[in-house]
Amino acid sequence: MEDGDRRMVEEVGVALKKLPWCGGISGFPKHMEITDLWRFLGPRWLSNENEDVLMHLLRYELDSAGCTGVELANESGLFAKKLIQAYHTHKTATDQADTYAYSRGFQWIRKIGHALAMHKCQHLAALANLTENHWIAILVDVDKHTIRYGDSMGSWCNMDAELKAALRWWTQFHTGYDFTITDLPITEQPAGDGYSCGLLSWNALEAYLLGNPDLLVDKRKLMLERFRAFLRVINIHNDQVSISSVILLKVAHLTSVISNHQ
Repeated sequence: MEDGDRRMVEEVGVALKKLPWCGGISGFPKHMEITDLWRFLGPRWLSNENEDVLMHLLRYELDSAGCTGVELANESGLFAKKLIQAYHTHKTATDQADTYAYSRGFQWIRKIGHALAMHKCQHLAALANLTENHWIAILVDVDKHTIRYGDSMGSWCNMDAELKAALRWWTQFHTGYDFTITDLPITEQPAGDGYSCGLLSWNALEAYLLGNPDLLVDKRKLMLERFRAFLRVINIHNDQVSISSVILLKVAHLTSVISNHQ
């Protein structure tokens, strides 16, 4: 093991000793219990909550790098399923109020589609888990009229037929253009590994959107990449806790000063 990797493993050990046994992760819009982080620390399949936290982590990275024009579909387990539902509803609805264009139930993805059509964002990045056991990455490039599909176990040729039809319909509905589908560069999942798809799909979006192919995970170091993701989440959590503690101390001090002058 290289020195840098060894230090990272030691950092994980130190972080675990300092973490409380319960409570929520601070610094992220979506709530996740600290206990849910255990999935990052071993050969485990990442949950919807884990993927949502990773997508928010990607938002931090994009903002820090000055990358604009990227919409992240943060409801990792819902976006693609909602899109397929909208596709079927558009074809079968008999009442105008129930169609994709008018139904309040599709307002969320309709708003994203409108943002793409108006060029308020250039890219839409999403994770999807249609079968409840395999994560894939989706990247819509509105300027190039392209849908990139990242699957750590195959190419876009093996893409779910309903998802493919729904994405083509949805992008055409909002932009008026026919989008082509191609592969998103992604690290191949090792043989016998049935749990790293979530990390690899997220990593594919990270590398592409930050414009750095070198960020793609080395499949020989998947466990270390899990540790790295864990530490990045924990660092944001600790920074937020520190800020909150300072604010509470200042409020307590101000309250004390006011009380002494009454």
